[in-house]
Amino acid sequence: MSSQIETDLTECFNQMMMLEKKIDQLQKDKNDKKIKELEKQQHVGPNLKVLSNWLNKSESVDCVALFQKTVHTSESSEKVNSSQVPTEFMKEYIQATHNLFNIQQNRIDILVEKIESMERINGYSDYLMEDPRRRTD
Repeated sequence: MSSQIETDLTECFNQMMMLEKKIDQLQKDKNDKKIKELEKQQHVGPNLKVLSNWLNKSESVDCVALFQKTVHTSESSEKVNSSQVPTEFMKEYIQATHNLFNIQQNRIDILVEKIESMERINGYSDYLMEDPRRRTD
């Protein structure tokens, strides 16, 4: 009887250890997701990457031909929602948005470099203190 109790205790202890590991992994995943969301909200790079990936994907697949092939194969084929197929306007709009973001980011980078060089020359560092993303600590 005592060996059964010890076996049950050991089993429960092992389950607790597995659950603790799972909790730790879930907390890590949650923190990683939160960090990624903050990066998307505060930095241009991840958002531009989404646009670039979409543009590359849409260029590699002829979406209109794929749509037409699916619709005309037979009546028993799956119905395709036409809103899922990007129009030429959508492609051009996303390309233009992507280009504008790149242009703006390049201009911002140039301005930041100029401000930082002026701060080094004049000894001002108020700008670095105001913007937490610019801190190097």
